[in-house]
Amino acid sequence: MTNKHIKVISFISAFLVLVIAIFAFILSFSAIRQLAIDATVPVNIAFMVPLIVDGLMAVLSVSILRAYLMNEDTRLNWFFVCVFTAVSIGFNYAHSDKSIPGIAIAILTPIALVIAFESFMKQIRQSVQYKTTIQGIEHLKIELKALINEKTKSENRVERIEAHAENRKQLLNAEIDKLKGQIKKLKAEKTTVKMKPEIVAMRVIIQNNSSVSKSEIGRMIGVAPSTVGNYAEKIGASKNGAGWKMK
Repeated sequence: MTNKHIKVISFISAFLVLVIAIFAFILSFSAIRQLAIDATVPVNIAFMVPLIVDGLMAVLSVSILRAYLMNEDTRLNWFFVCVFTAVSIGFNYAHSDKSIPGIAIAILTPIALVIAFESFMKQIRQSVQYKTTIQGIEHLKIELKALINEKTKSENRVERIEAHAENRKQLLNAEIDKLKGQIKKLKAEKTTVKMKPEIVAMRVIIQNNSSVSKSEIGRMIGVAPSTVGNYAEKIGASKNGAGWKMK
């Protein structure tokens, strides 16, 4: 069942209940007015008596609706509704012909008025509650949509920050590698500067001719072959069957 169908049914129900309440009010109004006239109340103001009795029940019902919607205590209003309903029943009974049908009508008319009007107020209360609930749901939907959008924006910001951080990391790693190379080069240059000229000359000879022997190196730089071995350890060179290798 769609909301449109529910609204149509609610409207029809509320309309019929209101019609019954009006009919019951008219019947009770007529009986109490006539009773007031019989009790010597002037004809021109006799209508005030049923308005006070039955009208006050309607006013109290509206007050109960307001108190319910405001989360206020409704017990006092309900007490007065019961009191004036009893008064209305008593007046209608006094106006009846005291036959069983007459008494039944006298009793049922004010009761029907209270039940119909309270049912009408209940439908209004439920409609207000339903509308409030729907508005609350719509408000929650709007808040949820805003939260989802905010979450999406946050996730996008996080992704951008992570991508930027990754790029920075790669750049820093490249800079670190570059600095390591420069440090290594500087260390090598520093080591070379501290070396004796003979050791430097030996390194140049090995780099240009990896198969040269220790004796040949010794003759070239003017040292003994054993000294050539000591120099080789300092520059990180070793000789095997394939020739000299630098670490």
